[in-house]
Amino acid sequence: MKFVFTTLLCLMLSAVGMTQSTPVDTTKTFSIETTDGNTYIGRIIAQTPQQITLRTNRLGDLQLDRRDIRKVKELQISQMVDGEYWHESPISSRYFFGANGYGPRMGEDYFKNIWVFY
Repeated sequence: MKFVFTTLLCLMLSAVGMTQSTPVDTTKTFSIETTDGNTYIGRIIAQTPQQITLRTNRLGDLQLDRRDIRKVKELQISQMVDGEYWHESPISSRYFFGANGYGPRMGEDYFKNIWVFY
């Protein structure tokens, strides 16, 4: 009888230890992409082995199951402008290969020769 009681007690204590939330830094902003294609941006306020609780500006607190999460990415402060996330520019290296959006002024000419790279 003692063995059964001790075993049950150990199982119950281990189950309680697994469900406790892990402390997180709530000052960091994360982007969480789910398997259904949705992306949520906010601060992680709690996490357990089964789920993450995300506090968003528009939707409030969301509890997302870990099995439904595809990717978690920490966002840099420089990407946040007026509380909104700005994606990285897909053409950030374009000026190395091509011209910009401004045309030459009156009386100026423009010459482009990319054959040098071939």
